[in-house]
Amino acid sequence: MKQRGIIVGLAFLSLSLTAVVVWQARLLRAQRTTLAHVETGSADRDASVASSSSDPLRTSEDSRFAPDHNSPARDFPQDVTLGDHAASGETTNWPKFDWRLVESDDYRTYVRNLRDIGCPEETVRDIVTADVMQAFAARRAEVAALRYGESGFHEFDDGADAGFARNRRAVDEAMKAALRELIGTEDLPASTAWAWKAAALEQQLAFLPEDKHRAALEILFHNGDLDVALPRGISGNRLTSAQAEELQLRLATFDRRRNELLQVLTPEEYEQMDMRISWTGDNLRQAMARFQPTEAEFTAIFREWRAHDVRIAGLWAGGEPDPGNKHVFANIERLLGPERYQQYRETWWK
Repeated sequence: MKQRGIIVGLAFLSLSLTAVVVWQARLLRAQRTTLAHVETGSADRDASVASSSSDPLRTSEDSRFAPDHNSPARDFPQDVTLGDHAASGETTNWPKFDWRLVESDDYRTYVRNLRDIGCPEETVRDIVTADVMQAFAARRAEVAALRYGESGFHEFDDGADAGFARNRRAVDEAMKAALRELIGTEDLPASTAWAWKAAALEQQLAFLPEDKHRAALEILFHNGDLDVALPRGISGNRLTSAQAEELQLRLATFDRRRNELLQVLTPEEYEQMDMRISWTGDNLRQAMARFQPTEAEFTAIFREWRAHDVRIAGLWAGGEPDPGNKHVFANIERLLGPERYQQYRETWWK
């Protein structure tokens, strides 16, 4: 079984053997590697996400997740003794500890052993939650690949979105079942939404070479999920001072992130990324669903709207009035030509 570690904090020597064992268990937490990805797969990949949840803890590489409810916990070793001066509170003669106290080939037994040695319940919950999140990483990646790996950056596929939402719910339900079995809770961790966003970004940037792919993801994750999307329902003339200040900070971060990415990506690669992951790109795919633009048309229209969105965000942050978007449509008409532009306007958001 993979080496694992738990950091629980320093314990006073005046505490009992249980407190010292907890401290040692936290050290083990820091050294252990994350769980192997969960393997899923069938001829029908959509159905596999839901059907594989029957045993959400099984992995191909870590037998601790194999269900074995009848297997007894390992006997505790007999060579754990307190030092001669532990009771007096002296800082010598640390107690000897054997990791067999908590290690087990079955994850359920491992969790039970943690509780048996007195590991705080909050710490047990944190450990198990993090492990389960990692164990389901492969399933999140598979669901994201189904959604973002089959359609082009210029296409809107309502069916794919619905399938993604359905499969996401199936994976989250399987995670709930795992948490309920292991620690008696169905509460998903707060980081679930970010984990799904990370899985999506992995797939959306798959067009990049591997070295640039990793570098771009690192920059995006470091800066958080940032864009120049404005608060909904607020016009440029009614931003409060607090909202304007927040928007200025977001724009500063956006500029810094863009400059960092352009140190790694070519301008063409950056634009490809921007069309795939930005708020502007998502908006346009939905607005032009019936227009069905070609890649060249989408790229030309995106450039006009993206420049407008960035510019208007700066104007709003500075308290300047909204200039409107008639010039954007005029530029798009010039790019598309009269006939195609008429189709564009007739199908806009329909």
